[in-house]
Amino acid sequence: MPTRLRVFYSLLTGALLFIPVVALYSELAKRSDIWWTPPPSALSFATGRLAYRGERPAVTP
Repeated sequence: MPTRLRVFYSLLTGALLFIPVVALYSELAKRSDIWWTPPPSALSFATGRLAYRGERPAVTP
């Protein structure tokens, strides 16, 4: 195989492999705690309350 074609296909393969590597890295670099409450809608400790022993928290509109 001529050198120019070998370089071309090597660069093409590298570029095509780079795309999923970036997608995989961005997925793995995300925060792992997806069940978080945004700070503006978080309750303070004084008004918040825990549900325990199967008790369901009261839903307030």
